[in-house]
Parts: sequence; C-alpha cells; structure tokens
Amino acid sequence: MDTVDVYWPSPDSGAVSPHRVQVPSNDPLPGAIRVVAERGGLPAGTALLGYDVAGTTTTVQLSKQFISGYPAGGSALETAMIASLARTVMQQTKTTGLIVRVDGKAPDPLGAQFDFAAPITERDLVDGVGAR
Repeated sequence: MDTVDVYWPSPDSGAVSPHRVQVPSNDPLPGAIRVVAERGGLPAGTALLGYDVAGTTTTVQLSKQFISGYPAGGSALETAMIASLARTVMQQTKTTGLIVRVDGKAPDPLGAQFDFAAPITERDLVDGVGAR
C-alpha cells in the first residue's frame, strides 16, 4: 500500500483540502479516485475506467455516473467536485492539466460552468478561467 494525498470537500465549508489515505501501490490513481468518490468529492459511483499521461496533461476516462450525478452548473458544489478530481489526478500523476472524458468524448453536463473540451488547470480552479 502507498500513502497518497487525495482531495475532497469539507462537509461543513465545502473547501477542498488534501487528505492522506492508503491505496494499492501497483497503480495508486484508481484507488485515489475511488476514495474521492466515496468521500463525496465526485458523484456516487463514479469510477476511473482508464487514464493516459502525455507530457504535462493527464486524460481520464470516467464512468457515466460522472454525468448522471453532476451537480447543477455554476454551483459551489460543481467547483468543489472538479477541484477534487483535478487536484487528486494532477497530484498523483505529477501533471499540470486534466482532460476529462466519458465514453471517449468531452462531457457536456447540463449547465456546467467548466469547458471540458480543454484541459483543466489549477488556474481554472482558482481564477475561474475554465468557466464557460
């Protein structure tokens, strides 16, 4: 087992913060994503189906639960969810960008404030640059 940092929002404040958890050491990212989903940082049942690291960007393939459980656009919950996913993935893969895919395509959840056609970076999470 490896001890890694994963991110999820506080139930009290909604602020996203790191938490140290144990995950299988053969491939820590799927375990880290599973923990984030279990702790409420992603829609229930969201699973990492695959991922690829190319340069400074990680592309993740998520299960359909990511879309079906996506929070209303423009909400603090939406921002916390994307921050939980992006920070966990970028921490584990040592990259600076995240591309999200569901069924091989950029998801387009109803009312989403994030543009999933482009990589999400820390700047998007802090400055709202990734907002539509």
